Amino acid sequence: MQTRHTPTPSTPPEQPAADARDELVYRKINQLSAVQLAVGIILGLLLVIVTILVTGRLRNVNERIARLEARVNNLADRPMPTDAAPSPPLRPATTAPGVDLPPAGSAESSAILLTRTVAALSARIADGSTTRDARWRSDVLHLLEELETEYARSPTDDLPTARTALRAALLLRDFDLAQRWCSRVLAVDPADAGTAAEVARLGLAVGQYAKALPLARIATQGDKIDPPAIMVRASIEGALGAVEQRDRSLGRALEFEQTAPEAVALLSAGLLARGDYARLKQVLEKAERVVPESAVVRRESLALALVTGDLDRGVGLIEGLDSEDERSAGLQQELGQTLLRQGRYRQALQVYQRITRQRPTEARSFDALGVALLALMRTTEAEAAFAEAISLDRTNARAWYHLGVARANLDNLSGAVEALDASLSWDRQRAEAHFARAVCLARMGDHEAAEQSLQQALALDAGLMEKATEVAAFQLILGGQGAEPATRPPRK
Repeated sequence: MQTRHTPTPSTPPEQPAADARDELVYRKINQLSAVQLAVGIILGLLLVIVTILVTGRLRNVNERIARLEARVNNLADRPMPTDAAPSPPLRPATTAPGVDLPPAGSAESSAILLTRTVAALSARIADGSTTRDARWRSDVLHLLEELETEYARSPTDDLPTARTALRAALLLRDFDLAQRWCSRVLAVDPADAGTAAEVARLGLAVGQYAKALPLARIATQGDKIDPPAIMVRASIEGALGAVEQRDRSLGRALEFEQTAPEAVALLSAGLLARGDYARLKQVLEKAERVVPESAVVRRESLALALVTGDLDRGVGLIEGLDSEDERSAGLQQELGQTLLRQGRYRQALQVYQRITRQRPTEARSFDALGVALLALMRTTEAEAAFAEAISLDRTNARAWYHLGVARANLDNLSGAVEALDASLSWDRQRAEAHFARAVCLARMGDHEAAEQSLQQALALDAGLMEKATEVAAFQLILGGQGAEPATRPPRK
C-alpha cells in the first residue's frame, strides 16, 4: 500500500531577508529618534541656561542704570558749597516739565541720562562750581566709566552717544577718557577732524603732547582744514622740541587770515633768536599779504627793524601798533631810546608823544619825552614833561635831575638846585646831578658849595673833569689852585 504525503506550506526563501531589513530600518529609526530627542533636550537646556544668563545680565543692567539715575538725581539736589553759585538741576534743557525718563535699562534711558549729565556739567563749569565740588565731579566720572564699560561689552556704532560721552570727558578735562571716546567716534566717522582737534587741544593744555600729536595730525589732514587746529599741532610739535616740523606747520598757518598773526609771532620769536633775519623778512612779507592791517605783523616788523638798524621804517610802523600789547610797548620804548642815543630827537619826540598818549601813567615815558623836548630847545614844554613824570613817580631820581637841568636853562637856579637836591636824595651816586648842582651853585656865586659838589661829581666820575674845564662858572674854582676868592656871596 502506497503512503500519500500531503505537502506542507513552506515560507518563500525571500521572506526572512525582507523581515530582517524592516527590523533594521525600524531599529535605526528608533536610534535616530533617540539622538534627536537627546539633542533637543540638550538644546533646550542650553536655551534655558542662556535665557537665565541674559535675564540676569539685563536685570543687573537695569539695576545699574536705575542706580545711576538715582545718583544723578541726588546730585541735582545736593547743596552746593557756600562759596559757589547755585546750579540748575540735572534735567535736559529741552525737556518739557512733567516729561519722565523712559524705563530704566532702555537705550533711550541711557542716552538721556548721559545727555542730562553733560548738560548739568556744562552749567556747573560755566558758574565755576565743578572745581569746588570734587565729589560731584567724581560721581560724573564714575557714571562715564560705567557707561564706557557697557559700551565695551556691547560695541555699537551709536555715534550720538559716543559724541555725548566725549563731550563730557572734555568738560571734565580728562584727556585719557576723551582720547578713548574720540577713538570710538573716529572709528565710525574717520573724517571728523573737529573732534580730533578738540581732544588734541585738551592734550596740549594738560601736557600730554606725545599722545595728542597723532590726533593733531588727523585734525590737519584733508581738504577742509580748521586753521586753529594747525596752530594746535604747531604748539604740540614745539613742546616736543620738533622745531622744523613746528615751523612747517606755522608756515601753513600763515596762509589763513585767522591764524596768520599768531603764526607770525611764533615764527618771529624763533627766527630772531637764530638771527635768520632774511627768512623773517620773507615771513613778514607773506603775512602782510594775508593780513595787511595786522598789529601783530607790524609789531614783529618793528622788532626786525630794530635789530637791523632800520629806524626810519621803525618810526613808520608805530602808528599801527596795539596800545594794550606789552611787547609793542617795550619795542616802542626801545625805539625811542635808540633814537635818543643817536641824537635823532625829532623822531624820538614823535615816538614818545605817541607813547604818552597811549600810556599816560608811565613816568619814564614823560621823562624821555622831556629829554627830546629839551634837546630841541623846547625848554618850557620839557619842564612840564619832567614835572608830570615826577607827579607819577616822586622817587624818579632821573626825572628830578632832568627837571633841574631844565630849570637851570630857564635861569631858575634856585629851583634847579632844589630839583637836583631831590634827585640826590633818591640817588647819591648820580654824578651828573652833583655836577649840575655845582654849575648852578657856581653861577649863583656860592663857590664853596659849588666846589664841594664838583669834587663829589669827580669822585664818582673822573671823566667829568674835561667837561668841567669848559664851564665858565668853574674857572674861578679850577684856576685858583687853592686861592680863596676875596668874597664868597651866600647861596641864594
